Amino acid sequence: MLFEPWAISLIEEQGPWEGRRVLDLATGTGIVAQLLAQRVGSEGKERGGQARGADTDLQ
Repeated sequence: MLFEPWAISLIEEQGPWEGRRVLDLATGTGIVAQLLAQRVGSEGKERGGQARGADTDLQ
């Protein structure tokens, strides 16, 4: 995926993510939210965190 290397770098710089709540606004491709969901746990339950992505098209 085009943005995956950038997203991985961003996530690693800002971690650790276990047990945190994360909201990715204007998520675009969703790669950051997808990768963060793996770090905080399945549906945010395994490790006590949450990751959500949201994007809208205003046109």
